Amino acid sequence: MGRAIGILFGFVLSALLFVGCEEDEDMMRCTIIMPYQLKSEGYKIRHGEDLEFYYLTEFNTQLEFTITQGDTSVVLQSEKLKIKRGEGMAHIIVDVGEYVGLGDVRVSYMIKKKDTFWSKSDSWKIKNYTVEFIENEL
Repeated sequence: MGRAIGILFGFVLSALLFVGCEEDEDMMRCTIIMPYQLKSEGYKIRHGEDLEFYYLTEFNTQLEFTITQGDTSVVLQSEKLKIKRGEGMAHIIVDVGEYVGLGDVRVSYMIKKKDTFWSKSDSWKIKNYTVEFIENEL
């Protein structure tokens, strides 16, 4: 009888370890909302324009931002911003010099996932956008 109670107690205890776990809890959240300039298809961006990234993250991470010429992959601008746990805004001022034409914008940031036995793995989330860079108005 004592052995049966011990087995039952062990079963209940192991079941309690998984109570309340949901699929969403396997991911440490890192949400970055892209600026409207990148979300709008065919948007035109000027040199000196301020791109605002809103973020909400459960861990310190880094946002990497790169602009390349559309057809040559020549890097026009590359920046890395540290993002601290919590929420806030990150600003990047577009600095493509006198370049005019199509360009590719790549935004990447780290996400963390809880694996089996509560270990964590890191991976990069990458978003690519094609925009047109136009002359500044005088």
